[in-house]
Amino acid sequence: MVEVPVAPLVKSRAEPDAAVSRPFTDSGAAPRCVEIDCVRRWFTSERLAEVEKRARRLGVGADEVLLASGEIAPDPYTYAQADAIGLDFVDLDKVPRALCPLDDEALFDAARKGLLPIYDGDVLRWAVAKPGLWMRAIIGRAKASAAIRQRFMLTTPQRLRRFVERHSVQCLHSLAAQRLRETAPEFSAAMPNRFVGPIVLVMLAVLSFLAAPQLVAHTLLFSLSALFIAGAVQRLSFLRHAGPTAPPLTNNLPLYTIIAALYRETDILPKLIAALEAIDYPREKLQIILALEPDDYPMRDAVAALKLGARYEVVLASMPPPRGKPKALNAALQYVRGDYVVVFDAEDKPEAGQLREVAAIFAADEEEMLACVQGRLTIENSDDGWLPSVFTAEYAGHFDVILPALAARDMPVPLGGSSTHARTKILRDVGAWDPYNVTEDADLGIRLARFGYRTAIASSSTYEEAPALPMAWIKQRTRWFKGWMQTWAVHARNPARLVRELGVRGALGLHFFLFGIVFAVLIQPVAWVLIGIGLLAPSLLRLDALPGWVVAFHFSALGLGYVASIIVKLEGLRRRELLTWRSGALLVARMPAYWALLSLAAWRALGQFFSRRFYWEKTDHGLARTSRRAQR
Repeated sequence: MVEVPVAPLVKSRAEPDAAVSRPFTDSGAAPRCVEIDCVRRWFTSERLAEVEKRARRLGVGADEVLLASGEIAPDPYTYAQADAIGLDFVDLDKVPRALCPLDDEALFDAARKGLLPIYDGDVLRWAVAKPGLWMRAIIGRAKASAAIRQRFMLTTPQRLRRFVERHSVQCLHSLAAQRLRETAPEFSAAMPNRFVGPIVLVMLAVLSFLAAPQLVAHTLLFSLSALFIAGAVQRLSFLRHAGPTAPPLTNNLPLYTIIAALYRETDILPKLIAALEAIDYPREKLQIILALEPDDYPMRDAVAALKLGARYEVVLASMPPPRGKPKALNAALQYVRGDYVVVFDAEDKPEAGQLREVAAIFAADEEEMLACVQGRLTIENSDDGWLPSVFTAEYAGHFDVILPALAARDMPVPLGGSSTHARTKILRDVGAWDPYNVTEDADLGIRLARFGYRTAIASSSTYEEAPALPMAWIKQRTRWFKGWMQTWAVHARNPARLVRELGVRGALGLHFFLFGIVFAVLIQPVAWVLIGIGLLAPSLLRLDALPGWVVAFHFSALGLGYVASIIVKLEGLRRRELLTWRSGALLVARMPAYWALLSLAAWRALGQFFSRRFYWEKTDHGLARTSRRAQR
């Protein structure tokens, strides 16, 4: 028989002076929560009473209250607990990989559960890194049974995390970058699309235009008119649905995980941490993961310099391509312990009660078919220039009018990427985020709908920063348009299956929202050219030979599309209580320039779709000069 090396076991004494932030007092209080018996002498009886009262109210262990508050550190607490109940402390930083029988993927599950099997000689033992009620249970069993004391060891969650990180680097890359591609290739943007049909159609259209330019021009005008009318009718129909309302809050709060994927955000990091600290949610039930890129050393140094404590966990995404936010989110997902997970961007400032509201929305869903709740995004730096001001109206129309209407109709909801709350189990079941899609949020929303799940919209808002400079705005919108192209190309691969999964209305809504909007923006300059020719030289396209009502129909259709778009934005501003005569007039005056920039970004996105499809064009944050949230 092959001899298995013995794990490094340490019987350690606690070090109270390094463990607590205040002098310890012998309170003489009767034990009430056995999980803190080992550290009672370090605290006053008044403080212990507060801790135990909070633990009972939240349904957590009293040790979790002390650990979350930072009054005691994980290592000293675990040393003290091991001494008190006669368990060994195992230093996983010194344990070889060969002593753990789990495969690499199962290591992540061990990190989430806080239980790791380790061979001690030829005996399989369990390293436990689970403070709280589970610790309370094992204390009772360990005191009553020598067999239990031989079977279990104690360690800290941080040491267990480091063990998994050291030995699962390649597995992490596979899970984060390739899982969706390997398990459900039909939903992955990495798989090539067949563009033979569209290319043939384009060639036929070009040849037809050369042969009969007037006929093709008239056909194109009628097609554009129909598209603009259909879009206008749909947008105006959204106005019938009211915005979301906050449900009654629940006291039974679940464990929640926040993920923030950060890349080159050193300047804005302190503001993000301040925003996360301002969230009104029990810290004992909150896990915060900062997902960083391995080669972003300034970001890693900035996080380390803040000394955020054990409540903040850092996950490094793997280096191989594709690079970008979705792969970083997938890497962080492997360590998520929460029942629900939410994604925030670096510049986000969520309203304090957002997590409580979303927890109540999920709790009201008895069938558990509600997979996602989208928080309403709104622009903070509206006064930084004309672009942020129009961006504010666009966000208001999108998140306060369009998305609530789509959710109310049980139609696919393209998610917003930030303030996106999801059930963790469902998120894993559907393949999480597609690392090859540069708008992983919109794609995830469609995929959830295809699996039969619903999305709701929260009434709570999250403030974001809009680019104020045209080039920065164009780069951001280029990525969005390219991602919508990717998402439509993925979900249009099998039209018959799409109809079966979403129904006719849902499939048509998807085509219109993803393909129709992008196509309309792409074709908009062509429509302007045709209108210009019709006004200045109508004989070139024989528009002068058309009946007057036909020409009026074309102009009315185009105008109706633009008017409907503006009305939705104005309604969004009204619901945001931002609509005044001045803001409305400025929006109408600025929209033509905004539409022109949209077309420029869309054509740029089309070029990147064929040349740099997976390239993630980052938006710089922390440049805002004004804050609407601060003013309020």
